[in-house]
Amino acid sequence: MIFFDRPLGAAAITFLILYAFALSLSFQIIVKRGIKTRFTMIGLVCLIRVGAQVSGLGFAKYGWEHYQWLIAYLILGAEGYFAIVLAAYHFVAVFEKFVTGDSFLQPKLPTELKERKGSSARYDRFVWHLRHDVSIYFHYMLIPANVILIVGGTRTIGVSVDEWDSSPLVKQGKILRVVGQAIFLGGCVFLLAYAVRLRVVKKLKGAPLVAVLLAGPPLLVRGAYGIIAALVDDYNYYDFNNYSAAGIKTKFIVGEYLMGTTMEYLATMFLLLSHFTTFSKKEMEHAHEMAHMERQSLDNTIDESLVHENKV
Repeated sequence: MIFFDRPLGAAAITFLILYAFALSLSFQIIVKRGIKTRFTMIGLVCLIRVGAQVSGLGFAKYGWEHYQWLIAYLILGAEGYFAIVLAAYHFVAVFEKFVTGDSFLQPKLPTELKERKGSSARYDRFVWHLRHDVSIYFHYMLIPANVILIVGGTRTIGVSVDEWDSSPLVKQGKILRVVGQAIFLGGCVFLLAYAVRLRVVKKLKGAPLVAVLLAGPPLLVRGAYGIIAALVDDYNYYDFNNYSAAGIKTKFIVGEYLMGTTMEYLATMFLLLSHFTTFSKKEMEHAHEMAHMERQSLDNTIDESLVHENKV
């Protein structure tokens, strides 16, 4: 394949292969464990990242005449980071719930409140979640951060090279991107600190927790790089000086793929590989037992209703 931008093309095709492997692995895990598991989110991360690498490959192949490939790469890159941070959050929450029966990150709704009917019960459940469910605030903290990142990146669209150093839109874009990345980084710090607390203070052990502890440092590097990319011109996708007629500067590509894409890939694989552990086997056995008990309970309920009808 002939590339307009060879360094970008080589990097994109390398990580396309790596993420395609991760996607196939996640698909196998989802088929085995079911779609309503934390690994579905990892599969989504891999799918987004495959799309990002295809977009990078498209830009490396066709160049500036098809700049839409570059825009797609930037947007999908931001979405991939967003998805993997959420995935790590659910890994910790599901692990804690499995080991202890409940989780601070994703607490169980009280049974009496869950079984109540009517509009007042719905309101009470809503209020309960606002008071106790940390996951609501974590999700709705990252969603605006994601929007801020995209808006910050698009602020500079249309600014000419001559106006780059003086345009207020460039400064606004940098501020928005720093704010968005700082929120993501703060979320990663909180999650990693909580995972450390579970391991050190509560003495909890298990593959999902270890996976998050291993994935935490790469995610922190990825978050820090996001801030660096907004502030340091040499690593800024939106700085015209990083582009030439031959494509993107090699220094920039190395920084992007080393501190950005590689870090996300490491985190993704740490989380994925936690499936191949004895802890994961226990989870699956427990899930099968619970499903069997639910089926038995349903069968008994149906039998009782039939007996009652016959008596009538």
